[in-house]
Amino acid sequence: MTVAELERERETLAARLRDELAALEACRVRAEEADARLRAAEGAVAVQTQEVEALKAELAQAESEVSAASAEVDAARAERDRLRDEVEAARAELRRLEEESERLGQEVERWEQRLQELDGEARALEAERAALESERAALSAQVEGLRAQLAAEDKAIADLEAELSRLGEG
Repeated sequence: MTVAELERERETLAARLRDELAALEACRVRAEEADARLRAAEGAVAVQTQEVEALKAELAQAESEVSAASAEVDAARAERDRLRDEVEAARAELRRLEEESERLGQEVERWEQRLQELDGEARALEAERAALESERAALSAQVEGLRAQLAAEDKAIADLEAELSRLGEG
């Protein structure tokens, strides 16, 4: 092999090395982007978890209000039995409490539906996070493979340069 041929081969290997380095850099950028998407998804899950906890607290408060309203209805009925002259006032209060109970029941249904939606969103985000983790692991494995290939090519270039140097001296 002539010096010119060795030089061309060295240049070809150097060009391939540059291409591999560019590909490696692109993989690193994709891995960083995947990490950023993962962090964003985890943040969204945390926010939605907080929203779910807040909704649960509101639901407990609504249930407490319904329970209190039921106690008031019972008290109004007992009062009605004892005080005939207040019958109409007690009936109006009962209707108000029943309407409130229905409104609260509808609100509870809305919150339960929202909770189910948030659970679904959380599951979807968890699946996305798992997919991103898998993609990141695959990219890391690919980067390691490229690093090993790069090291082998670096050694081949060094061997060729040593051969070229030896031929140049001889």
